[in-house]
Amino acid sequence: MRFTGRQALAVAHGFDRARTEGDYTVHACAILPEHVHLVIGRHQRRIDRIAAHLKGRATQQLSIEKVWLRDECPVWTERFWKVYLNTDDDVDRAVRYTYNNPRKENKPRQAWSFVTPYHPFI
Repeated sequence: MRFTGRQALAVAHGFDRARTEGDYTVHACAILPEHVHLVIGRHQRRIDRIAAHLKGRATQQLSIEKVWLRDECPVWTERFWKVYLNTDDDVDRAVRYTYNNPRKENKPRQAWSFVTPYHPFI
């Protein structure tokens, strides 16, 4: 699936709902036409469960907002790429990468209300 701007907004609404339900901290998010980047803070839930929760709520929101029909192509692939960030530098680099990623596709940077800036405890 290739997200339109309206669909990307619905995905963001779904991510926000999952974030609230799961008490996740999202440090960065970029929703692009063909892929999504998220930097999520440490959590007791396994990352595959968090990803499934986020994708599930985003898919529900696409239907709720009537910008995707269930008989259309699938929204998500089954797999996802995960990288564990073990240092403040790793997190900072991932946040910057995610923040700047839309520019690679000549899109504006994104600022989502559910993103919590990363502030390491030094």
